[in-house]
Amino acid sequence: MEKQFYFLLLYIMAFLVILALSELIYKRIKVNSEYTRKISHLTATLTSLTFIYAFQSHWFVLYLAIFSFLLLFIGKLKNAFKSIEHVGRQTLGSFLLPLGIYFSFAVSEFFLNRLLFVLPILILAICDTSAGIVGLHYQTEENNILVWGRTLNKTFAGTFAFLVTSLIICFVTFITYGFDLPKIIVLTFFISVVTTITEMLSPYGSDNLTIPVVASLLLAYII
Repeated sequence: MEKQFYFLLLYIMAFLVILALSELIYKRIKVNSEYTRKISHLTATLTSLTFIYAFQSHWFVLYLAIFSFLLLFIGKLKNAFKSIEHVGRQTLGSFLLPLGIYFSFAVSEFFLNRLLFVLPILILAICDTSAGIVGLHYQTEENNILVWGRTLNKTFAGTFAFLVTSLIICFVTFITYGFDLPKIIVLTFFISVVTTITEMLSPYGSDNLTIPVVASLLLAYII
């Protein structure tokens, strides 16, 4: 138990360092906040994958999620973290991210299956980042997706990037976990398509929560 408290403190420090470095890159090197936001998202989310080795109980991840949520939520209200919030759109993604990570971890612990945490977090980290970066280069109203007469703040190029990277990540992950080929193909296609649609339809950065929630619950139900 004492060891996990040390891990908790270590992760708090690590995420503070990620945030501080992001601010430094934004202010000193003058990197566009859209990119520093994506770098922070990718780094923090991939770092959280190591939770499966550090924590035996979801409670410690919950404490970390609450701390991160409050820090980022208050930071947004105070406009303190320009490297992740100074973007040209309304987004809740920064402080929803810790909640998405926690939910996925809790589901994986409940079902005693690490895959329910690992795969959703990989999709959230890599596919969402890929979609965001590609989408930045095609972010015009003509290139945005139209659904039921409503123009989404998502581009066809970004959504396609999400789908392709998701297919690759799911395929490799299922192979790593020893699934047979027919099941790998079906699961890869199904998870990739559903998470891509989820990302496409999630407004204001809420995909940081909806992607891990949907992916974890889907995996829990079908494997």
